[in-house]
Amino acid sequence: MAALIGPSVAGIIYLAVSIVVLVLLFWFVRRKKGTLAAVLCTLLCFVILVLGYGFGSWYAPVDKDIGSDVYTEAEMEAASDAILADSFWDEMNARVLDIHYIGDEQSENYLASVQGRFPDSDYTECAVFNTDFRSAFLAKNAAPLEPREVYTDYQWVLARTDGGDWEVVTSGYA
Repeated sequence: MAALIGPSVAGIIYLAVSIVVLVLLFWFVRRKKGTLAAVLCTLLCFVILVLGYGFGSWYAPVDKDIGSDVYTEAEMEAASDAILADSFWDEMNARVLDIHYIGDEQSENYLASVQGRFPDSDYTECAVFNTDFRSAFLAKNAAPLEPREVYTDYQWVLARTDGGDWEVVTSGYA
């Protein structure tokens, strides 16, 4: 949930470096051409840097809370990688902020539902996650999403057969 509260560490570093560059640019331009040129150049750079900061936070790392008593860390990483690789993120022009495993007992309760929905699949294991994500700054490709909006608790149900690869069997709001 930290990504929902404020900017990432990379975003803060980007902002600090941007401020230093702005100060140095203002000093250099004022020294060479005069105050009006310095102010205009600084304002232009400021606009560019603020936009860069907004887009830069898009690449912050995903926070993961995927601990399990049933599955190993590698198995849970593979499950979260399956979520991150899903075409949903490209289609909706969205970026994952957080991935949360809902728990072993709750995931086990979903197994019967998955087996009933996919009777020919032979699924023996199930893991359920919630994700929080942000739509793009300009979310024109994702009609149902508002630009730069945070969506929480988007559910992902993954299943596999006898320790095989995790597959996303369904996702969405319940």
